Amino acid sequence: MEAGTGSPGIPVVQVKNQPKVLGFVVELEYIPIKELTGMVVDQELSLAYLPELTPEPLCMVSLGDCTDESRIENRELIHTVKLTARIKELPYNLCGTENAVVFRTVDNSRYIIGGVDKPYPVITAVQNFPGDVQTASGYTLTVEYQSAMGVLLIR
Repeated sequence: MEAGTGSPGIPVVQVKNQPKVLGFVVELEYIPIKELTGMVVDQELSLAYLPELTPEPLCMVSLGDCTDESRIENRELIHTVKLTARIKELPYNLCGTENAVVFRTVDNSRYIIGGVDKPYPVITAVQNFPGDVQTASGYTLTVEYQSAMGVLLIR
């Protein structure tokens, strides 16, 4: 583990070759990439400074999870992010379009997956048909993202 101090006094901890588990996802939203034009990224600190956003909420059925795994590839740090959640309804403009995903964890931290520049997150959904009436139906949503940025904490 390497520790240091970021600006302004924000502690920075980097864990190498271990996936970073961001905790349980309790709130999930999406926003078109074109609305992120005012986003400023501090890649060294994994922070995103955003103007007021108006993301579209997604109704979650249960808690989701998100991991951010990093590795060195061709002398460059590459992050592989995967978020999985169960949602009640699937908006028509979520999958197959250029959207970023904003989520909040149980510790009330907000994160964003994706940014203004390519590559964009790949969002897929599979409809669930439960075998019994006690299990909630809905969609299993998977967000996959691979870039030099990874998940960014929103400030």
